Amino acid sequence: MSKHQKALLIIDMINDFDFEMGHVLAEKKKEQMTNKILALKQHAFKENWPIIYINDHYGLWKADIQAVLETCKKTKKKRSYFRENDTI
Repeated sequence: MSKHQKALLIIDMINDFDFEMGHVLAEKKKEQMTNKILALKQHAFKENWPIIYINDHYGLWKADIQAVLETCKKTKKKRSYFRENDTI
């Protein structure tokens, strides 16, 4: 591995914003944050960098990622914001 190799780390963005003051973050900043992260992902993809998602899921270390994603996709949770096409 080259010492100059880069990767994009996306940290704690798989989230339904269901926490105290989460609605403030979700409603006011979700699109702005998502668009900036998407731009970074597009750059990383173009440069052939690995894209690594890091998510603690509130300390539930054995959580099933598919179940977490499905929870975030549910339309009844108005605070969640999920881009269906996350493959760039």
